[in-house]
Amino acid sequence: ESAPPPLPLFSRLYLDEQLCDEWTCWSHELPGGHVASVVRGPVGAAQDEEGAFRATFGHPALPADELAARLAARPPPFVAVTVRDLVPEHRRADYDASAAPEGAPWTPPPPPAQRGETEALPAR
Repeated sequence: ESAPPPLPLFSRLYLDEQLCDEWTCWSHELPGGHVASVVRGPVGAAQDEEGAFRATFGHPALPADELAARLAARPPPFVAVTVRDLVPEHRRADYDASAAPEGAPWTPPPPPAQRGETEALPAR
């Protein structure tokens, strides 16, 4: 029997020794000694000089009460993905050809669940 995945670690953000109530940080322990940190805060504070990132926002601003509720909520399960997982299906053959060592066929890794890289949060 394997041990359950560790719970994500919760942190608060301080800037110039002042607590920033509109920000939270969750750190997730990943396989191989890696850590992923997800910082959440007001969408209006996102820095995006060209605007391409902000253009993807479903809600460019949230009411204060909704932001507070989202910051207080536990994050959804963290799922690690490979770069290949992010490549659109119709471009994967191109990616595979460029990622494989010269002359070697590309063998894609197993799905994240089979690699044991999902982190399910235990029930409260």
